[in-house]
Amino acid sequence: MKANTPDGDNADEKAAEMAQEDDHLLRLTAAGALSPDYRVGAGTWEGGRWLAVNWIDGA
Repeated sequence: MKANTPDGDNADEKAAEMAQEDDHLLRLTAAGALSPDYRVGAGTWEGGRWLAVNWIDGA
């Protein structure tokens, strides 16, 4: 789980980064490069943004 701090100095930058990461995950899933089970969900909360993915063990 990732979430930005809405009151942080770089809150807008982090929210934009997570939105971009979520977009990439959706595109990779649509292209068949990622399992649809990897991305759990994403959204906004109280002025912030969150992104959740399944944990994958390994280096």
